[in-house]
Amino acid sequence: MDDISAAAENFSKIIGIKYHFVVSRSRKIRDIILDFQITDLFHLCGLHYLKDIQIPQDRKKTVVYIQNGQITDEMLKKSQYYKRNSSLGHDISSRIHELQFLEQYLDNENIIRIFTTKNSGTSSMINAEYIIESCLGIGKPLVYIFLNKRAHGDEVYCLVSFFVKDNVTYGGECLYWMLKEKISDKGTIELFRHKDFNPG
Repeated sequence: MDDISAAAENFSKIIGIKYHFVVSRSRKIRDIILDFQITDLFHLCGLHYLKDIQIPQDRKKTVVYIQNGQITDEMLKKSQYYKRNSSLGHDISSRIHELQFLEQYLDNENIIRIFTTKNSGTSSMINAEYIIESCLGIGKPLVYIFLNKRAHGDEVYCLVSFFVKDNVTYGGECLYWMLKEKISDKGTIELFRHKDFNPG
């Protein structure tokens, strides 16, 4: 299966799933509700960077375009930006390959770090309030997952970017994981709870 097909198939499976994160800094508790929409996939794959090839632009149909063969690895490889490019700082091929494991990166039991970019002096051009740093094990790549509110005034967060660490390190003020929950129509799964976390 193509990497882009695997990424689309696995991303489709988490539509309808939400994550509830509780993080802490200086004893201040923050709640993060993360959800996913089908229109997010286009940007997460980095398809907007491949400007030198013709890619269907209707983001509501990105998964359909991939399923019916209108967007394939072979097609994407024709772009000069698909492999590592200095203007991006990372390559799109590794981004798409690792995106198929997004759920595992988020489920990872507290071996990932989370940062807040607010008041941290972070100079990233990516508009994100939080950055999650995750790795699935020794010898596996480290990825950055960027979160921001889905809309102004909204309390729900979405993923605004995702890519493999390359020559740039991102970070900010380090937060402490207190609780990680995965919520679906089947119920709530507790992925992690800090031994001192007691919401009362």
